[in-house]
Amino acid sequence: MTQLNRGSSEVAPSASALPEPRPPGPALATSREGAAAVGAGVSAARAAMVARLEESGDLRAGPVRDALLALPGRC
Repeated sequence: MTQLNRGSSEVAPSASALPEPRPPGPALATSREGAAAVGAGVSAARAAMVARLEESGDLRAGPVRDALLALPGRC
């Protein structure tokens, strides 16, 4: 139950203030070069994931592996 539900007149401690928002990062995806860089990073990360799954024995050669590697870098 909350303080309100119990009819208490005590003031509950206030929540801490929210942190200041971060300044916006570099706008990579606003240019073609930036979008290509992001897409290349996504593709590299996916290829590394496939390699880890193959090493652990959780993924074998076949249509699922091929589909993962064929996905575009950006959707």
